[in-house]
Amino acid sequence: INGVNAQNLVPNPSFEEYYMCPDTNSMIHYSQGWLVYGGTPDYFNSCATFSWFDIPFNKVGHQSPNTGFAYAGFGTFTSEGANYREFLGIELTDTLQIGNKYYFSFNLSLSDYSNCISNNIGLRFKSYYSYYPYPNNYSHFNIDTMIVDSVNWVRISGSFIADSSYKFIEIGNFYSDVNTDTIIIGFPSTFFDLSSGYASYYYIDDICVSEDSLTCNLATEIINSNLSNNIQIYPNPASNTLYIENKLPGKDIKKIIIYNSQGIIVDIYINFNDKGINIRNYESGLYFIRFFSTDQIFTKKFMIN
Repeated sequence: INGVNAQNLVPNPSFEEYYMCPDTNSMIHYSQGWLVYGGTPDYFNSCATFSWFDIPFNKVGHQSPNTGFAYAGFGTFTSEGANYREFLGIELTDTLQIGNKYYFSFNLSLSDYSNCISNNIGLRFKSYYSYYPYPNNYSHFNIDTMIVDSVNWVRISGSFIADSSYKFIEIGNFYSDVNTDTIIIGFPSTFFDLSSGYASYYYIDDICVSEDSLTCNLATEIINSNLSNNIQIYPNPASNTLYIENKLPGKDIKKIIIYNSQGIIVDIYINFNDKGINIRNYESGLYFIRFFSTDQIFTKKFMIN
């Protein structure tokens, strides 16, 4: 693919380029080009000097980047502050042309410690940078469905025809509490040390805007080429034995590491050939099992009753 139309207009789309490693919250501006457009969106990077914003374990859960070694995070709803939202954005590499059709995509994953989910996550294009921490019930795109997957990255995509010479893109939930649907999926709890309540928080990675319909799709095809779905663990939740089924032909499991919810290693298995793992002595709760195959590393989650 040649020419300008094949370019992703979002610079630093996966947050890999950075000025500084994250050392506290609301540091999205540490990632080159990205800015806070409202609230306190966060920056997660494997180089973090503060464990809250490390990868893959951090303050709000566990997730490996969709690509690279970094991603961002933002809140879409909280019961502790009416209409509180978090927005992040960046200046595009080129101004959108009025009347031209543009394609976009980004990848979302719900944080593990979110105890509710919300719809209306989307984006809007702007002609200039402005900070506004509250929703105004307008966006160029938003999703009506609620993303509940905290294991995988969920690709969101769409298109629109530019009605102005936009130069910036902004991401978040632009709709008020009254206009946002939520579902409670957990018990009231503290979230980033806020008082006890409900909050939905999402990781985001690999943002793309292009005039070429293939540009963002091709990037996603490469991103989603991992084979983690071919290794199955069951039952989940488990109580006595966690069974592992390897459907990867010619790909042995070289190593398995099991972590608890705090990221502490509880077991390591080298050259794993058995079908089941004895978990009778594990405490109940959330665990992460990381697989090392011949040429891949990926993580799955399981619960123990």
